[in-house]
Amino acid sequence: MSLKISLIGSGNVAWHWSRALEMSEHNITEIYSRNVASANDLADTFAYKHLTNLEDLSQDNDLIILAVHDDAIKEVASAINPEPQQVIAHTSGTASISEINHMNSGVLWPVQSLIKEVEVNYDTIPLMIYYSSPSAKEVMEEVAAAISNNVHILHDEQRQKLHLAAVITNNFTNHLMALVENYCNAESLNYKWLYPIAEQTMLAGRKENPTAIQTGPAKRDDKEAISKHLEILTKHPDLESIYKSMTQSIIDMYKDKN
Repeated sequence: MSLKISLIGSGNVAWHWSRALEMSEHNITEIYSRNVASANDLADTFAYKHLTNLEDLSQDNDLIILAVHDDAIKEVASAINPEPQQVIAHTSGTASISEINHMNSGVLWPVQSLIKEVEVNYDTIPLMIYYSSPSAKEVMEEVAAAISNNVHILHDEQRQKLHLAAVITNNFTNHLMALVENYCNAESLNYKWLYPIAEQTMLAGRKENPTAIQTGPAKRDDKEAISKHLEILTKHPDLESIYKSMTQSIIDMYKDKN
């Protein structure tokens, strides 16, 4: 089944869904966004019709994708007057499907941080879908299969829990890297020297149980090494507080295993 799609939003997710579906049998025909300049860019890049009014959305299209901020989903969805057979889907990891008050609604959430300028392999992205009806199920499965080979059905509560895990894995890790880069710059160290160990850590964590491969002074409860680190970190209070918290967490996890 070839789907005709309307796209609302012009941010990172909208750009990536446009790229992912560009070579598929499905066709995004039109775009609307409050950010007119960004919507123009998308429309020009992918040859979409650029709408300046939500009321002009095609009533013949099969799917309306809401690639908007979580706090705008309910407002935008309520401003649409869809035909009963049309499916409206949002792309949020935390918003409930009930934010869309329509008989045929869905969710299309990628477990990936999507940035416009960064290319990703869509085939391998875990893509979580959910739906409110058999008709929405058919459409969600069709469009998801065109994007990824790693599609899963996940209801609201489980998706929200997975989103929390994704935030910790991605956003918190990136923030820690930012703090470490600032520390290296302040101490005249080359941050790039840490690339190999960071890459190895992520690769090992995919192949083995992270609990089984933990190393370092906290795992050994090496009080002398920890004390030296904390002495150095007195000039870096943001990193110091995280170091203390993480060190104690590791000590607590392995205190009966050492």
